[in-house]
Amino acid sequence: MKWVVMETFASSETFAVKDLQAAIDWYSKLLGRGPDVRPAPEIAEWNFEDGRYLQLYELPESAGSGCLCLMALAETSAR
Repeated sequence: MKWVVMETFASSETFAVKDLQAAIDWYSKLLGRGPDVRPAPEIAEWNFEDGRYLQLYELPESAGSGCLCLMALAETSAR
């Protein structure tokens, strides 16, 4: 069996929340800082130095769902 290892250089995690302000308060406490960007009234984002970011968006009917997106830089073979 041959495994393919992808080297990631960035990732984004997005999560729908019921109450954006409550989620901002919780994540701000967890991360030790408030959001870096508020691109729209219903969105808050934290950006991290290593190319990752976390985005919360208010969408009560989808609260609890999310998405993880990995961006790959290179491909290497491993056994």
